[in-house]
Amino acid sequence: MSLVRSYENTCPLKKFINKINEEINVDDYIESNGLEKIRISRSELIKKVASMLNRNYNLRFICDTIKQQSCCSFLNYWLDNPKDLYVKSVSYDEKQSWTLIEEYWRYLRNDDYETSPCERENEEKVIDLKKKRIDLMIYCENRDYIKKMCEASIGQNYSNSCLALSQFIEHYYNKFYTENKCFEGRVMCEDYTSRISEHCNLYDISKTFPEYDYSRGQIIVKDNSRKAICECENAPVPQDSLRELHEAAPESMTETPLPSSRPWKNALYG
Repeated sequence: MSLVRSYENTCPLKKFINKINEEINVDDYIESNGLEKIRISRSELIKKVASMLNRNYNLRFICDTIKQQSCCSFLNYWLDNPKDLYVKSVSYDEKQSWTLIEEYWRYLRNDDYETSPCERENEEKVIDLKKKRIDLMIYCENRDYIKKMCEASIGQNYSNSCLALSQFIEHYYNKFYTENKCFEGRVMCEDYTSRISEHCNLYDISKTFPEYDYSRGQIIVKDNSRKAICECENAPVPQDSLRELHEAAPESMTETPLPSSRPWKNALYG
């Protein structure tokens, strides 16, 4: 695992995740432009989150060599965690204070010097489902980055990066397989938590967790020997699909909410 971790730590998304979870001194950021309303807020949490958002939004340069959207998605997930905790722990009137955070995101997005604005993703999903999806996204982004490192070193007598790629994929296949041995049934669309793209989903193991042969001086995809993650028979409908059905049909449906994630911490690499 030390080889996997050492290569994983070189991935831009991993660096971004580590950085945005670092503690800050609020006083270093609270005087920034756009935080005038937040400076007079009575909530110390609102001040801290806004200050961290100021720092974290501007850390996206770390992701310049990968898909910017991956860092934007994680930034959204990062902010959704304290939001989830805050709105569940305060009175209705106090909840309105969170709008100051959303307004500040819009302020950062609309900055005249912002060339690649990061959109706020207001998906109506419980935080547990967001965590599962973000875990899959992190894996796929880091897999692709380590694969590029392997491609750059292919042809050498011994490539640590290619060995790390195979070990990385194997490690996370085992993790996802253990945690998702049986899907909840799919209704109308594929599960929000289990599919991001053609090569990043838990329905197609060969594309998401490929096995490679490096012996011919190039990366060749081998027949995949890994077990598929199968859907359960008579499985319950996933909560996100229930919401979609509820919106599409006039009949009311009973929904059992999932427990919220605790504590405020990052996902796959907490």
